[in-house]
Order: sequence, then structure tokens, then C-alpha cells
Amino acid sequence: MYPLNLPPLQILHLSSQLLWAGLILLLVGLVAA
Repeated sequence: MYPLNLPPLQILHLSSQLLWAGLILLLVGLVAA
């Protein structure tokens, strides 16, 4: 899924950003519910 020319550190950084965004959205959803 990721472009192969990215260094592993950048891929890890992007995936951790996505993970944090997902957690924040989940928390906001729980608070709003």
C-alpha cells in the first residue's frame, strides 16, 4: 500500500499519525455520544 521508495521511519511516522488520529476521533465520538 505504501510507496516502496519511502524510508521505514517515514512509514512508521505516517502510520503512527493515522493511529493517533483514529484514537482521537474515537474519543470524540464517545464523548459526543
